[in-house]
Amino acid sequence: LSTDALAQSSSAGFILQARAATVAGACYAMGLRYAGTWNKNALSFLLDMSHAFCVAFRQNPSSILYRDYCQSVALSLALVMAGSGNLLILKHLRKIRKALSNQQF
Repeated sequence: LSTDALAQSSSAGFILQARAATVAGACYAMGLRYAGTWNKNALSFLLDMSHAFCVAFRQNPSSILYRDYCQSVALSLALVMAGSGNLLILKHLRKIRKALSNQQF
């Protein structure tokens, strides 16, 4: 790779990481905003983001950032659904915990 191509690829990587951090932060803010409300729109969005971050983590298991983002979105999901006893959400969170705990760092 030339110097320009290397700079562009690393720049693209930084942009993707910045975007992922922004989305994870927005998810956390949404979790705080809708904590305990069982809001269906927030639930749907957070489930989608949780799935997206977990897929990104599975594709690149050495990425500590994606693991942290996946955990942050899972926490936001738990905040929104706190007190609901929703078994689907509890199973989803257990699946995330199992997937993340299988990784060796």
